[in-house]
Amino acid sequence: MIDDKVWCEIIEKLKDGLNPSIFDTYIKNLKPYKEENNSLTIIVEDDETLMTIQSCYLARIEAAVEEITNNNYTIKCILKNQIESEEETTFKEPEPIRETPKQATPRKEYKKYDSGLIKDYTFDNYAMGLSNQIAVTAAQIIIQQPGRYNPLFLYGVSGIGKTHLAMAIGNEYENKLHKKVLYITSEKFQEDVMHIAQDPEEFKQKYRNVELLIIDDIQLLKGEKTQVEFFNIFNEICLFKKNQMVVISDRCVNDIKDLQERLQTRFRDGFNAEMLIPDDKLRVNIIKKYIERPENEGLKSLNLSEEVIQYIANNMNTNARSIHGALNQLLINSLIFSPETIDIQFVQKNIGEFLQKNTTTESKSIIKIQQYVADYFKISIDDLKGTKKDPKYKIPRHIAMYLCRNELNETFENIGSEFGKDHSTALRGIKNIEKLMDYQPDEKKKNNLENLKLAADIKNAINIIKSNMN
Repeated sequence: MIDDKVWCEIIEKLKDGLNPSIFDTYIKNLKPYKEENNSLTIIVEDDETLMTIQSCYLARIEAAVEEITNNNYTIKCILKNQIESEEETTFKEPEPIRETPKQATPRKEYKKYDSGLIKDYTFDNYAMGLSNQIAVTAAQIIIQQPGRYNPLFLYGVSGIGKTHLAMAIGNEYENKLHKKVLYITSEKFQEDVMHIAQDPEEFKQKYRNVELLIIDDIQLLKGEKTQVEFFNIFNEICLFKKNQMVVISDRCVNDIKDLQERLQTRFRDGFNAEMLIPDDKLRVNIIKKYIERPENEGLKSLNLSEEVIQYIANNMNTNARSIHGALNQLLINSLIFSPETIDIQFVQKNIGEFLQKNTTTESKSIIKIQQYVADYFKISIDDLKGTKKDPKYKIPRHIAMYLCRNELNETFENIGSEFGKDHSTALRGIKNIEKLMDYQPDEKKKNNLENLKLAADIKNAINIIKSNMN
C-alpha cells in the first residue's frame, strides 16, 4: 500500500535528475488518490499539469513507484476539480431553500489578446516566384484544408518573406475562416513562460484556445521549461484539437542545435518548405508589388519604366527587405533632386551604394561561389551548405566561406545566413582555413608533412576557383 510516507519517498526519487523549476511546477504537488489492482491514480492540479505529466513524465513516475514499492503500477491521472465534483455529487446534502439565494461567483474575465497580425500582409500584395512557390502552395492548401500539413515549417534566410507569408495565412484564417489566430515570436513566448506561475489559467487561455498559432524565430527558443511548455501546446493544438500551427525559422530543423529532439521530430513530421533568395523574375515582381501598396503612392507617382525596374532587379541579388529599402531611398532622393525622369543613370547615382552593397558581378556572388566550390570538389550544394563534419565536406564549406569574405567582402552574418548558419559559425570556418593555410612545421608535432600538403592543397584549390570565377 502506498501511504503518505511511501509517497514522499517516491516524490524524492522523482526530484533526482529533474530541473528544479520543472519539479516545483509539475511534480512536487502530485498526490495519490486511489490504488486498486496494480493501478494507481494520482491527483493533478490543472489541465496544464495533466497534459505535461501524460506527455513527458508518466514513464518516469511509473519507474519511480516501481523502484520504491517493488510493484509494477499503471499510473493514471485525475484532475483535482473532478474529485471535488464527484464528492459534491455523492456526499453533499442538499441545501435548504433560503429566502435570499446565494449569488454565484462571477467567472473570471480573461484578457482578450490581439492576434498580432499585420493586416497589410496579405496574399494580394505577396510576390510569388520559383524561390517560394512550394511554400506558397503549401500555405494555400492549409487554408483550404486546415491541419493538412501540421506544422507548416517555413525556413530560409532573413528578409525573404517568411513572416509576410505566415501572416497572410493568418489573415485568411481570421477574416475568411473566422478562426482565432495568434502570431507570437519565440522571445515573447519565453517571456510569457517566465511569468506562467503568476496566472497559469491566463497562459492557457492565450495559447491553447487558438485555432492557428504562428510562432516566429523558432531557432531562438531556449531553455528546458520553455521547450516543455511549447511541446505541450504543440500537442494540444496539432494532435488533440487538430488545429493548425505555422513555424518560422531562419534555418532548417536539423540545424537548430538547441532544440529538443522530440520537437525536431514533430517539426520534421510536418511540411518543411525552404524559401530561397529571389531570382531576377521574382525580384521584378517584388518591386512591382511594393510600388502598388496603398501606402506607397509616392513610389507609384515616380512611374518607373520597365527598363529601370528590370535594372534594379538584375542588380540586387538580395532579399525583399533590402529591395524595399533601396526603393524607399530612391523615392527620398527623387524628392530632393526632382529629376524630370527616373532613368538608369539616376538610379546608379542615387542608390548606387545599395546596388554595390547588395550585388556583385554575375560571376561573383555567394551563390556562384558555392557553385564553383561544389563543382571543384565534386560535391552537392546541399552537402556544401549542410552539417556533415567529414573533411570531404567541411573543408570545402570553409573555403567557400573564406572566398565570400575575401572576394566579396561580405559580412559574417550574410555568409552565415547563405550557408544556413549563424555569424559565429562563418567566422570560425574562415579562421580555420586561414589557420590551415598558414601552417608552420613544428618538430614537436606529428603529421607535419600531411599538414603542409593540406595547406598547399587548400591554397591551390582557392587559386583555381578564383581563376574560374574570373
